Amino acid sequence: MQLQFGIFNNMLKHVNILFLGVFLLLFASCIKTRDISPIPAIEFKDFIKSSNLDSAQLIIGFKDGDGNIGLKQSDTTGIYSKNNFYHYNIYMRYFYKKADGTFEQFVLPSGDTLEYKYRIPDITPEGQDKTLDGEMEITLFSPYYYPGHTVVRFDVFIIDQEQNKSNVISTPEINVP
Repeated sequence: MQLQFGIFNNMLKHVNILFLGVFLLLFASCIKTRDISPIPAIEFKDFIKSSNLDSAQLIIGFKDGDGNIGLKQSDTTGIYSKNNFYHYNIYMRYFYKKADGTFEQFVLPSGDTLEYKYRIPDITPEGQDKTLDGEMEITLFSPYYYPGHTVVRFDVFIIDQEQNKSNVISTPEINVP
């Protein structure tokens, strides 16, 4: 009898270890693997001018912990209406280099500052992990600079679906013809 009891205790030990292993596996699967802020973050990657200078590409990296970057085509009412700030979700503000070497945001004759505004389409991932970590390419068509300016830069930020504004990045100085 004592031998059978020893086998039974040994079996219980294995069953307990098995349950502990299954519990740890289930617990680990519930832990979010990446700890990224729900406020979008962007970084400058590259600015590529086309060979004939009729366009350029700005490449930025982005991260968003809850993956709510982008707007649906139907997002055009309320805060997303055409005349509202949130109708667009990526802003590129244009600066030019003055003679003293400082940059100034360019003001058009109308009194408005020159900025490029775009709508990033909804790229919210499917599934449980909504974390986004990638790159986006923004094509700027000619003229992407104001005539007479020889050095420019852009300040860029994005806005997610909860109106969280990312950090603002600046491109390096861009020499233009």
